[in-house]
Amino acid sequence: AAEAAEEAALEADADAEAPSWVPTEEAVSAVRDRELQAFLMARDLDVERAANMWRGMRAWRERTLPIERTEAVDRILKSRRYRTLGFNQESPRRLVLAFDSLWGDFCNEEDDDDLIKAFLYWFEAQMAVIDAEESGVYSMIQIALGGRPPWRWVQKLTATLESNYPERLHRAVVFPAPWIVSVIVESMIYFLPARTREKFALAGDLTALAEYCVMDESEFPEDIRNTSSEAFVTYVNEVESKEVNTWDVGQTGQMHTARGTNVPAWQEQTIVIPLTAAVDRIQWTCNVDEGYDVGLEIAFVPDGGAEPSVLRERRVFVGIVQDAE
Repeated sequence: AAEAAEEAALEADADAEAPSWVPTEEAVSAVRDRELQAFLMARDLDVERAANMWRGMRAWRERTLPIERTEAVDRILKSRRYRTLGFNQESPRRLVLAFDSLWGDFCNEEDDDDLIKAFLYWFEAQMAVIDAEESGVYSMIQIALGGRPPWRWVQKLTATLESNYPERLHRAVVFPAPWIVSVIVESMIYFLPARTREKFALAGDLTALAEYCVMDESEFPEDIRNTSSEAFVTYVNEVESKEVNTWDVGQTGQMHTARGTNVPAWQEQTIVIPLTAAVDRIQWTCNVDEGYDVGLEIAFVPDGGAEPSVLRERRVFVGIVQDAE
């Protein structure tokens, strides 16, 4: 399959005038089998689609790389945003990286494009380290610290990574992320492809983080070792809620929002979610902490004081419930 993808990448435009980015035979011969396999996996072993994706990546690299280390890029690289923690204890070993969103201050006084350029400058260097390994390991572990950057920036970066670095992610670990805020974490990554979402794990404490990363706790930097789950809860309440409580329009055009709350035993809470535009269909997902159950009722309240329409009658569930109306 990898050979077929390579042939398709070379021959697809054989009869057309070749644009400047079509790879030479020497360039194609330098592409490793594992890269071709990654593009095939990203396109469900569809050779033609994988070849198109690969050619698009080569065009993007010619337009974009190398990144110039400007004063802004240099300043960002010297911050805590992008860090390399070294290789873990797996056999064969795997590189562990850390992406720190700085608890809401990620874009503070920096240009969005410069933040992207600095990330790519750093990420390219890490991929070169991985590719220099003789073990054949192609992917890395990424730790997500300090919440997340703004939606606009996340979606822009994700589109770049999904298109040009397929299968580079082995596992993403959100830290510190206690189970109680899992609904908020899920709302952060809802727009990612299912294949990528499945690679995410929540680590509520340092022990869990070490297990997911296959590292000793002592190997993490002091600031990571000293970060508690309470910091994440504070971030959710003070920073994330400002964005989560608004509507986000995804790449498919669907509007999305999320809420998280703590309901004491035998108590009731009402969560009001205003609809900011006319909608044809409402879909909801609700999950409850592991080991607990909750009664859930969902109603639509029209403007003007009309009687509410009950979309889901009150009944108890455990785990997760999904439905639409």
